[in-house]
Amino acid sequence: MSIAATRQMSRLDMVKTFARGIGLNPEEILTREATSEAHRTYVTEHEREDSEIRTLSLAVKELIRKELLSEVSRSESVSIHA
Repeated sequence: MSIAATRQMSRLDMVKTFARGIGLNPEEILTREATSEAHRTYVTEHEREDSEIRTLSLAVKELIRKELLSEVSRSESVSIHA
């Protein structure tokens, strides 16, 4: 019998995986954010990770919002023509 070590994903890894799963490119989002705030520095690794989680969470939220608005718009268009 063999017991494989399990690696627990960090919160950042989980958010990145979720973002990829819904069609976003987390690395591109984080790079764009980093270049737009080049003056920003982080005191700790935890602070940087929290900022990246926040940035990716906002991108996920925005994508979901756009999808919902698009769906509502299509539904209204269909019901108007029905």
